Amino acid sequence: MRPGMRRRTGWLALAMTIPIGWGVAPAAAQERDLAPTPEQVLDRNEALDALTDALWTQLRRLRVDFENRLVSSGEFDGARARWYRTGLTVEGGVPISDRASFIVSPSFAFERLDFDGSDEFTISQSGRASNPNEFLDASLRVGGGYRFDYGLGLELVTSANLRQEVGAAFTESLRVGGSLAGVYRRGRWLRLRLGLGLGTDVADGKLRFSPVYRIQIRPHERLTLESGGLNGALVWEASPLLELTLAGGLDSAQYRLDRRKRPPTGLGSGTLQRRQGSVGVAATFRFRDWLRLRGDLGVVLREELSVLDDDGEEVDVREENDPSVVLGLRIELRQ
Repeated sequence: MRPGMRRRTGWLALAMTIPIGWGVAPAAAQERDLAPTPEQVLDRNEALDALTDALWTQLRRLRVDFENRLVSSGEFDGARARWYRTGLTVEGGVPISDRASFIVSPSFAFERLDFDGSDEFTISQSGRASNPNEFLDASLRVGGGYRFDYGLGLELVTSANLRQEVGAAFTESLRVGGSLAGVYRRGRWLRLRLGLGLGTDVADGKLRFSPVYRIQIRPHERLTLESGGLNGALVWEASPLLELTLAGGLDSAQYRLDRRKRPPTGLGSGTLQRRQGSVGVAATFRFRDWLRLRGDLGVVLREELSVLDDDGEEVDVREENDPSVVLGLRIELRQ
């Protein structure tokens, strides 16, 4: 028997076996329930692949980050504090035209602050036990860009952020802001972003302006220098599969606390503020074009935890000036 005839006979036998396995049914129902032929399956897969390829072609970029970090671990006046963070970030962009693009980036993180020791920091004047302290950090960033020519462009970004202790009022924790900045590119070795940001503060709700600044210099195809705000990094592509980063700077975050008793016995709807300066190294491994694994090891040189009341006045502060460890693990999927 010829090979072609043998294949057709095999598929005919399979087609006859399927309805027998399902039992006796009307002829019309049997025709509807017949399994697709291999040719039909192949055609459907090709159509699905073409649709997926078209979607990826339209996406400027897609990145998914999952991180698990020990933000800091140090002594605060006899109490040992550990700050943990687990988060997920998604970022995607779509070109609107040859010159315009659109980007959206939602993120969500769960954070925990633990204290151990004889002098526990309860973030409360009323003596309310508050250990461990659990926080949420959620944000949504939406923006767009327009390129006037190859080297000059404009970016507009708006954001909504929610940083709060678990149980705090949503309306008191939500803050919005935005920025407008000009972007200048010079080949592959220079990218400069400069503009102005506007946002509200969690502690007192006041509207504040702030400069927006970021510069990337690439003096060598494997070496990149980055600086933005009060942070900087040096990135070296050691090989096609390994990237090393040396980074340092200052970080600050505020979290709305669950409502306590009103002053003077309590904080009311107070705020916890964390400030820290750190340096560290990171290694990023590229297992595939779409999969990266990053490990971080750093040292916090100075950290401050402070509690503010309803009016933004500082009522308690703890400082740590001895070095403490920072660890992190990040899994990144990108297209």
